[in-house]
Amino acid sequence: MDALKTLKIAESMGKKILGVVVNRITGNSYEMGREEIENLIGMPILTEIPEDRRINESMALKIPVVSYRPDSPSSMELKRLAHNITGKDFKDRRNGVFGKMFKWAFG
Repeated sequence: MDALKTLKIAESMGKKILGVVVNRITGNSYEMGREEIENLIGMPILTEIPEDRRINESMALKIPVVSYRPDSPSSMELKRLAHNITGKDFKDRRNGVFGKMFKWAFG
């Protein structure tokens, strides 16, 4: 409901809205699905930021998570979002052999 209120305020101010960012995704069955959220909000989901304990750690240290743990799942999605918004290609360094090991160990 907060997202709907925010969208209404932004629209009333004449701001262009590209979509929404859904954060703290855990993949639990009780969470609303992507399609359900998009239908409710009436906007596309730009990205889904996964729940990541590294965000809390980085906040406690007052360091952005993309600096504190640049390869964490949340950092990767935030970087992907930034690239998509600016129209730049995003290269996920984790797609190589070491990346697959990283995903297996921490993913």
